[in-house]
Amino acid sequence: MTQVTGAGCALGALTAAALAAVDDRSTAVAVAHAVYAEAARRARPARGTGSFAVAFLDELSLLAD
Repeated sequence: MTQVTGAGCALGALTAAALAAVDDRSTAVAVAHAVYAEAARRARPARGTGSFAVAFLDELSLLAD
């Protein structure tokens, strides 16, 4: 994730969304990080950072299904 531009911003946005949806702050942050990690896990293997970034965004959107 350190080589993907915007990865930190994506985590910040996901955390903000979780904080808006979950009353307990610690739980919201934990949920956001767990969702982020699961999307990153599912996005692998990717051939490079570009394809990983696209696969990661795809997996974030698919986790809601």
